Amino acid sequence: MCLVFALYRLPYSLRCFLASLDCGFFLILLVFFSTSVSNVLQSAPIISCQITICFVNMISLLLLLIFITRITEYECKSEASCNVAFKNEERDVQLMQDINRLLIDNILPPTVAHKFLSHDRNTDELYARDHDNVCVMFASIPNFKEYWSECDHTRKLECLRLLNEIVCEFDKLLSKPKFSCIEKIKTVASTYMAAAGLTDSDNADNSPERNAAVIVEFAQAMASVLDQLNIDSFQNFELRIGINVGPVVAGVLGQKPQYDIWGNSVNIASRMDSSGVIGYIQVNEETKQILSKKKSDYQWIYRGEINIKGKGPMITYLLKLSRKNRINFYKLI
Repeated sequence: MCLVFALYRLPYSLRCFLASLDCGFFLILLVFFSTSVSNVLQSAPIISCQITICFVNMISLLLLLIFITRITEYECKSEASCNVAFKNEERDVQLMQDINRLLIDNILPPTVAHKFLSHDRNTDELYARDHDNVCVMFASIPNFKEYWSECDHTRKLECLRLLNEIVCEFDKLLSKPKFSCIEKIKTVASTYMAAAGLTDSDNADNSPERNAAVIVEFAQAMASVLDQLNIDSFQNFELRIGINVGPVVAGVLGQKPQYDIWGNSVNIASRMDSSGVIGYIQVNEETKQILSKKKSDYQWIYRGEINIKGKGPMITYLLKLSRKNRINFYKLI
């Protein structure tokens, strides 16, 4: 009977049933055996008393084993339930940590994200780094503002969906290995801001020539992507791009992480965009010389000296976003 309750793999009700059968079978044998003995020894009263005692003991043992087994099974089920709940909570916590890490990685560069995810970081601590040879790019879609103003109130959401699709396609380009050194900074309305050369890796080529050339190639890729979106959405959006190479300060201000860059190089790149020409990349003379060192077959257009807001007169050059090159480049990517 005790062995029956030791079979934990059997259901509890089945074990109780088998133990009851075992106990009943034993009592039946005991009664028949005692009857035979009493007929021989003529001692029925004594044997009857002993049978009663054995019967009571067997029933008591059966009930005790049933009770102990029930308590044991309840504790095992409770422990198993707690283990399952603990594993589920642990999985949910890990999932939330992975989601948080993914969000941080999308907002911040990997090295900065690692800093913000560390447990020993002070929430009020300023994170800022100096970077040399950074190429900053501002890419605007000037005629999107006109498209927005032409849409009535009921179509504003549709306009935003289209702009979101454009920005998402630009973001997808950054996942390509050739553009891994480029970091998206932010978007302001229909202006896309990015920079190359913000990596802290000592093994990466962080020369100004390389950073500027990658940004120009990225600008061509953006233009080709925009061409395809124009075909799909029956629009005629065009890019106007300004770039500049120089030192910047990159960092995060405040407790809510938002990566940004500051410096004169950023201001000049912004002015190159705002004073630029649709369908062209505008650069100053210094950036033009840097790009020419990397690649000599750029077809520069001398724009001459123009007045840059806040900077005064400045000689600038234009690099056309060639439609032929853009279509070929789009096929390659």
